[in-house]
Amino acid sequence: MLKNKVILITGAGSLGTELVGQLLNEDIHSLRVLDSSEQSLFKLELKFPEEDRLRFILGDVTNQEKVEFACKNVNYVIHAAAKKFVNYGEYNPDVFIGTNIHGTENVIKGCLAQNVEKAIFISSDKALHQFGIYAKTKAIGEDLWKWGYRISNTTQFSIIRPGNFLPSDGSVFQIWDEALAHGKEIHLTDKRMRRYFIPIEDMAKFVISILSVMKGNEIFIPKMEEKEIYKIALEYVNGDESKIKIIGLRPGETLSEDLMCAEEKKIAVNRGSYYKI
Repeated sequence: MLKNKVILITGAGSLGTELVGQLLNEDIHSLRVLDSSEQSLFKLELKFPEEDRLRFILGDVTNQEKVEFACKNVNYVIHAAAKKFVNYGEYNPDVFIGTNIHGTENVIKGCLAQNVEKAIFISSDKALHQFGIYAKTKAIGEDLWKWGYRISNTTQFSIIRPGNFLPSDGSVFQIWDEALAHGKEIHLTDKRMRRYFIPIEDMAKFVISILSVMKGNEIFIPKMEEKEIYKIALEYVNGDESKIKIIGLRPGETLSEDLMCAEEKKIAVNRGSYYKI
């Protein structure tokens, strides 16, 4: 299914990097990565030296002309680029709206203009509650992707809605590792906090597998384990509660997340390792 295909990934973050590594093991024609960060693209180049199938495109998804250029002669697009730090979104809504909404719209238009075969949008379980700027922008991103499907005669648009990747740049666990390395206590917003997690290797495999089964106008949700963050924190500090400081919820943060709303649960199809809506 991937043989001789040209694939574009937007976003060279944790998931984008893992996708690159796994896709380069396939018999693809070439792989393009679009990112606004020179440093992120440089890290990719160092990680995959002398890989002549890998193309680096320095640009922002908010630049429609650049996005359309990146989509030229592409078969599949995986749109993973996003501003995702919840607390930053509450104080910088313009940036989150620009990337997560207008940037997503640009990717859709690029897919349509260049007759891309298949396009996947990487959403978030936070999109369901729409609590906070980040969550709202991801929810609108899902709606835009559905709009793309409705107006397209060529491109199949589908959505993947995961929980949290492990490991991931900027995750709470990365912050805890840094704190403990310097002999500091770790911070937790609330003892009741719960989150869904999926190893980033499994997430990338899931994304690639969906390319072969998607037909368009679907939401795919990988089955994930919900964990209590406080229990994980206790493991980090070997059971020493004195090393955990509860700091309270940050703006835009919730105690728990859901994978599907009530209406979606009524129509979700269980496919074993994932749900399809």
